[in-house]
Amino acid sequence: MILNLINVSKNKLQIPDVSFNALLKNKKEIFNINECLYEIAYRKGYNKILNILFKNDMSNKQCRNKSFIEYLIENEEYKENININVKDANDEYPMITALYSSQNEILKYLIEHAGGDYNIKNNSGTSLLIIALQRKNNDIVKYLFEKPNLKIDEKDPNGKSVFLNAMSQNNQDIIELLFDYNTANKIPININEKDASGNCPITRAINKNNFDRVILLMEYAISNKIDMNLTDINGYSLLRLCYIQGFINIFKYLIEYLDINKKDKFGKSIIFYAVDENDIETVKYLINCGADLNIRDFSNNSIIDYAMFNNNIDLLNILIQKDNLSLNKFNSKNETPIISLIKNKNSTTEKKIKIIINYINRGCDINKLNNYVVNKLSSLIHAIENDELSLTELLINMGANINIKNGKGYTYLRYGINKVMGNYSNFYSDGITKLLFKNELYNIYNDDKLFFSEFSEFSEISEKKLNEIKRLISSIVDINIVDYNGNTLLHVAVSKKKTRISKTFN
Repeated sequence: MILNLINVSKNKLQIPDVSFNALLKNKKEIFNINECLYEIAYRKGYNKILNILFKNDMSNKQCRNKSFIEYLIENEEYKENININVKDANDEYPMITALYSSQNEILKYLIEHAGGDYNIKNNSGTSLLIIALQRKNNDIVKYLFEKPNLKIDEKDPNGKSVFLNAMSQNNQDIIELLFDYNTANKIPININEKDASGNCPITRAINKNNFDRVILLMEYAISNKIDMNLTDINGYSLLRLCYIQGFINIFKYLIEYLDINKKDKFGKSIIFYAVDENDIETVKYLINCGADLNIRDFSNNSIIDYAMFNNNIDLLNILIQKDNLSLNKFNSKNETPIISLIKNKNSTTEKKIKIIINYINRGCDINKLNNYVVNKLSSLIHAIENDELSLTELLINMGANINIKNGKGYTYLRYGINKVMGNYSNFYSDGITKLLFKNELYNIYNDDKLFFSEFSEFSEISEKKLNEIKRLISSIVDINIVDYNGNTLLHVAVSKKKTRISKTFN
């Protein structure tokens, strides 16, 4: 009956697969697929019959008639009639059929002795190599990697490369073979190619905690000078990806090869995340590995700012021990580190004092004003405003300029005259008041007219108050401050006919 079907094929009539398959199944007890049938199939060149025979002649994934196929391929009488690279009536290649049927030995033989094209593709445009990868037929994959001129840059219909298909099989040996083949043949591999979900192979390896896979990819990248400072689909760096998931072995391995100061989508290097977690040990480790302590995120905050925002004073104490810190730049709050620390309500004065001393000793500009739109104040005035007596004393003792001017040109040393004139008598605590008066500080914080109005509004000034003013003025560095009209204190005193005060300023 099979001979009748072959004759039908000879007359170029369509042979229904269903009929043939049913015949092979139902008549299996009547006949065997024998050498005669293979001989007729090869001699006549009927690839459709050959394909169906491949599909049905399976016994432990080995063809039972391999020896006869070898005879046909090597026989001069039949060889000229055999074209193993021609499709049958159903557009099927015998080699593709053999692979789908797991007829590995037959497939190898067809390639070696029948001129089989190992770069052949199926009807969907998928190469023999990719099919073998997708079917996890590692025997054929390894066999194909031994062949020269293998088209390794092919992609499947979904745009998935040989490399991504190999990565999907989670077989380290196969990936190593691919790398070795491409290296030997000087064929570059885009190991940062993204899959359908937008992930690179190394991000998938990290997410699976596959240390061996990470090492394999990194070694290839290093050998081929490929930049691996990547981000995942969420914009996070590889270092952050393994750090947050607790994959410490991968984390420490990648630290050796990646840019430790590389910023992610959010403007943060890895040390920002360690500081955010209050992870002191990791912060120390990163510092020893070369983390930049002055790096800033997109909001212009440094890791010192992060430590203060998180009220991690212990971590701040560690950071402040390092050299070359940038302590005079503004953060997202338009404050320098010393001003932010002074304003911190969650830390004790004792801890603040220790850090401030370190700040100043390491180059902090104690007199730099904040960068607010209004009320540009120094660290000293912030200490006074926050009723920090010990900090105020510390700042004065460490050189805070008590005559520094605000943005409007007035000095901050105003408190003494305010006290004499009876203004703000209860504005500060007794401790701050005593300290300010002792240092002849007269504060014009947030009141640009107070100084001059005090002299113009008092028609009578007692001898006691005048003597106090004299004492204060004798210690003031600059008495030539002016109001908005350009008038000095002396000019105002004269214009208001304050003779005794006028003489005081002369």
